[in-house]
Amino acid sequence: MHQEVKLKTTKKQKIKGWILFFTIIIAVYFLIFSVFNFVPYFKNKEKLVVVSDSMVPIINVGDLVIVNKAFTEADLTVDTIIAFYEDINDDGKLETIIHYIAEVNTDEFDNKTYKTRRYNAQSYVEWDDWELTQDDILGTYIINLKKWGSFLLFLEAPFGKFVVLIDFVVIYLLIKVFTEDDKNKKAKNNKNIE
Repeated sequence: MHQEVKLKTTKKQKIKGWILFFTIIIAVYFLIFSVFNFVPYFKNKEKLVVVSDSMVPIINVGDLVIVNKAFTEADLTVDTIIAFYEDINDDGKLETIIHYIAEVNTDEFDNKTYKTRRYNAQSYVEWDDWELTQDDILGTYIINLKKWGSFLLFLEAPFGKFVVLIDFVVIYLLIKVFTEDDKNKKAKNNKNIE
């Protein structure tokens, strides 16, 4: 009878442990989600994963680039790195591109347009064909985190989410095993002392 009560208590403790573990994981996820989507400083930042080599060696494939969406016209000067939208494949879909501003032009109505270039295009012959307005520009470059983009793409994929969940479960189980071992050793030591 005493053994049966102890087994039920242990099962309840294990279930409570699992519930606590998953509650903490969900709370951390929602905290991070809330910070990046609702805190004004982070809300004005866009995170982009680089998939082309047009800005190597400054920005490499797989880097995570962070751009400031709260920019002004004064921020848009020659040699500023910007992220902007353009339909480069002529398929009707806008892609996000990260290039330098190569030239700023102002018309008679004081409207500005921007020519862009990739990293190593020095001559206007090598510049991009499109001409941008401020509305086409997503943001100005702040920083890039080397290879973090590849990691984030992995985490966004279903397999990546599965791997992370399995990792958390394995870590939780290892912690449980080691803490139970410690409890058993202490209990054994206490019996030996008595």
